[in-house]
Amino acid sequence: MTLLFEWFTQPLGVIFFFLIVSLALSMRRGSGTIWSRLPLVTGVLLLWAASAPITANWLVQQVELTGSETSCEAADSATPVVILGGGMNPYVLSDSPLEVLSQDTVQRTLKSISLDSGANTFYVLGGGKTSRKLGQYMKLLLVEQGINPERVVTEVHSQSTLENARELSRLLPPDQTPEFFLVTSALHMKRAQSTFKEQGYPSICPISAVSLYAPSAGWVGALPYIGPLTKTTLAAREWLAITWYRWRLGI
Repeated sequence: MTLLFEWFTQPLGVIFFFLIVSLALSMRRGSGTIWSRLPLVTGVLLLWAASAPITANWLVQQVELTGSETSCEAADSATPVVILGGGMNPYVLSDSPLEVLSQDTVQRTLKSISLDSGANTFYVLGGGKTSRKLGQYMKLLLVEQGINPERVVTEVHSQSTLENARELSRLLPPDQTPEFFLVTSALHMKRAQSTFKEQGYPSICPISAVSLYAPSAGWVGALPYIGPLTKTTLAAREWLAITWYRWRLGI
């Protein structure tokens, strides 16, 4: 009962309850044809599926590609570290990178610091549509965490994964780079790694900063929650992006 009470106290739980009641009432005899009820039935089922942890975690598991430094056999103390930006809010009043950068970008940037030997060069990639740029704030976060700014190369023009790879090829030519650490989220890693390899980087050491996957706990994994709905949205968008890149680049 405690789990049900906690579920009802979330907004999605209340909304879904009333949708189920509405659906049940619409199924009563004389309330309309099956075709008039079909949109409501479809909407409720889609909302349920998209919001259930079981569905969300399954989708995330299909898209994510995890990686760690243990798989980087050729990496040494001077191996370049390439960090891909994961979004920002350029309109916040603060100049703190912890507030301007998205949580995903912060996690990627902080994860890269664990790879530092004192001799690595960091390449932060990410532009923006305002005067504030992803790369600038990622560099600022690295510097605040003790990385020498002379070891950080900033790129502030790219707006996509493909542009990230193309901009890096100007800063770090593929024929001069036997291997580098590629730091991004697990959800983004599959597309990122394929894109960089298509641009001429055959040896990439993938470092996943964060994973969205979490095992569903018992029967409550079939109930709708806000968190899994967000996961489903992110996984679906990434799946569409992977499909588009495969069609466009053949990767």
